[in-house]
Amino acid sequence: MSSTIANIYIPSIHVSWDRRQITEVFSKLGIGNVQRIDFVRNVAKFPKNDIRTINEHSNKQFRQALIRIDVGDNYDSPFVEMPTNMHIRLYPLTSVSKTRELHNNNTNVDNRECWICMGAYPLIDTNFNINEIIKNLHNLFPRLKTDDDKRGYNYILKHACLLRDKNPSYQNVSERNIHQLDDYTKKLEKSICMRENAEGVQAEGVQADSVQADSVQADGVQAEGVQAESVQAEIIM
Repeated sequence: MSSTIANIYIPSIHVSWDRRQITEVFSKLGIGNVQRIDFVRNVAKFPKNDIRTINEHSNKQFRQALIRIDVGDNYDSPFVEMPTNMHIRLYPLTSVSKTRELHNNNTNVDNRECWICMGAYPLIDTNFNINEIIKNLHNLFPRLKTDDDKRGYNYILKHACLLRDKNPSYQNVSERNIHQLDDYTKKLEKSICMRENAEGVQAEGVQADSVQADSVQADGVQAEGVQAESVQAEIIM
């Protein structure tokens, strides 16, 4: 049987929904079989001089979700090739029998909760396994210089090791999967390359300034020599 893939973006979904439950929602609603879910933190914009970390700016209640779904032979599904400026509302608690609490109060989420589903770009899968990703990450270690490099490296390595240990709970709720970790490793390498290139250009500029200064100094010495010869000629005259 042929299959059709739909890519969905949910800009805000409560953190208590894990991958298994989201998969169950789309299955029970007859939308299709979820193949992959990427969770992404919701981070508020903040000024450059703000000393708080990204984690401190993150929304602890809600996060984003990118979902790939196999809708089978349902070519007329509204989720297939859905424009990014279009959205469909889903009410998950009408399809999943479960009780949740928001934060630490006893107010259960009612059936009015909805997910705003929008069209999304296709997710890219990695060709590496988790051990290869960790190896690629270790290869970057000698090139780490800035605090940002080191923080990024430690963050990716921490989640890669957790994923390598195949903790079912972690795999179900984590905001990081193997595809995202490979993507973050590539972005870290790109960031390091850009910094190294900038440092190289700066070093070439300093070297050029040094050569120019030496040239000016040499011209000065030569001028002084010419002046000395001129004085000597005057004395002879």
